[in-house]
Amino acid sequence: QSCALTVQFVPSGTGVRTGSLVVVTPVGNHTTTFEGVGTQGIAVFSPTSLTFGAVQQGSASSPQTVTLSNTGTAALTVGSVSVASGTTQFRQSNDCASVAPGASCSISVEFAPVVASGPVTGGLAITHNGTGPATVSLAGTAQSPSSSLSAPLFAATPVGSTSTAQATLTNTGVGPLSLTVPTAASVTGTGFTFVSSTCATSLAQNASCTVLVRFAASNAGNASGELRVATQSGEKLA
Repeated sequence: QSCALTVQFVPSGTGVRTGSLVVVTPVGNHTTTFEGVGTQGIAVFSPTSLTFGAVQQGSASSPQTVTLSNTGTAALTVGSVSVASGTTQFRQSNDCASVAPGASCSISVEFAPVVASGPVTGGLAITHNGTGPATVSLAGTAQSPSSSLSAPLFAATPVGSTSTAQATLTNTGVGPLSLTVPTAASVTGTGFTFVSSTCATSLAQNASCTVLVRFAASNAGNASGELRVATQSGEKLA
């Protein structure tokens, strides 16, 4: 007669593992040896942190990529990828599911600040069935929109004559600036009128547009007026 014994191999680590089974009988002991190889996925992230620099509130950075590589000897199963902190500031997308030994997948991250200004930190949390790290740190700086408006400077104008001067609106922020296109209603003050503008509803980073204003001198002496331009960074007055 015979009987069967079932042995299961559950490795606690990688590499070669050995063991033995001893069966004690009235007629002597019988020993059988076993050998198995433990395999496991190993997660390696490159880079291990992302820094986005200054990004304007309400805008989004260009995406940066984290590569998850499996340097182990078994498939690496990725359970989830999520933004663990800074949830409303960072967003991610990925193509990670099961990563074969020697293969890799990509995680794309953007920084889209909703706070007005200041440093923002966060992190990616990755669950997987292998060894190795499971987090990637994230950092960026949120910056409020900003702009400047130079005042139109008029030369001395004889009574009964007119002159024109130009005001310049400059986007001094780190992203596009939205604004209300200047019109005749943007200029107030006796003798001052709106002529034209090169401004559109959006002004690119570091770009400028101009507003041309006319002054008609009706009396001798100083005259004053105002030019108002509504922008994403507040109303600008010159």
